[in-house]
Amino acid sequence: MAVLMAASPSASRGRPLCRVFANTRAALPVFAKLDGGRRSFARRIDGYLQYYGMLKNQEGMLRDKRRVEGYRQAFKAHAAQLQGATVMDIGTGSGILAFLAARYGAKKVYAVEASPDMARAASRLARANGLVGVVEVVPKHLQDTWHTALAKR
Repeated sequence: MAVLMAASPSASRGRPLCRVFANTRAALPVFAKLDGGRRSFARRIDGYLQYYGMLKNQEGMLRDKRRVEGYRQAFKAHAAQLQGATVMDIGTGSGILAFLAARYGAKKVYAVEASPDMARAASRLARANGLVGVVEVVPKHLQDTWHTALAKR
């Protein structure tokens, strides 16, 4: 299974930088060590999901034309690599990166989203954009999603 490499809209020497975005609980214990464990893990993850789990907090990113256009250009530039690929968008939010992957040739996109409200919104947006069957929203934390279960779908 391929993992979505989200291209940063900021370019280095005219080429997009690529990063894997994994917005999951699995990455957070590292921060607990850095801050001396002052804030509880559960409070931080709940706050994170509450904030990004609201479409209004995603709206600023979606309205940022340079950001969205940078992503679109990166997907377009790598369309040949996406042809027929299976992609996983981790922390999909509104689903914009999953939709771009589908638009530029991915045969299947698993859009993993831990926030139930955002997962529902991403599912509705996938239906509204005719991407049912290509984009599948998985309403779970990444570590609760098993690649073997996804492969059987």
